[in-house]
Amino acid sequence: MDIDGTICVGNRLIPGADRFLNGLSEYGGDYVFITNNTTMSVADYRKKFAKLGIPTTSGNFLTASVATAHYLK
Repeated sequence: MDIDGTICVGNRLIPGADRFLNGLSEYGGDYVFITNNTTMSVADYRKKFAKLGIPTTSGNFLTASVATAHYLK
């Protein structure tokens, strides 16, 4: 899923996004956030989502920087 405009706008969670993600988890689903924003690392996103009340792991994020590193490797 995209992050900005889908899950949050800036530092504001979009209403119902937390219920949607919790529902996915409750039914055994998983999710990956994909972003082309190169100004934030995965660690930065994890901190941001923690402040929004959404638990994540590093595996929940695919950033443009991570994709580039995988491609070059």
